[in-house]
Amino acid sequence: MSGDSTSLKQILNAGGDYTTYIEISSGNPLYIGDAEPGSDTSDSIWRIKKMSYDSDGNVISVTWAGGSRAFKFIWDKRGDYTYS
Repeated sequence: MSGDSTSLKQILNAGGDYTTYIEISSGNPLYIGDAEPGSDTSDSIWRIKKMSYDSDGNVISVTWAGGSRAFKFIWDKRGDYTYS
């Protein structure tokens, strides 16, 4: 968990049901988004969650964009949403 770098990773879930994007910040997942494979990051078809950590790097909360687990958000705007 060193540094303040941010990176983005794309993975395909083992079952192939979703494409998952993960934004990594300071070595930890910050945002995790799921959508159907081949989805565009600018389409409002993403389910996005945000991870929060304590000073030791332990997860202290997992919150959802707009307080919803619905597939209706835009991955490219993940930083603009309110999470609860």
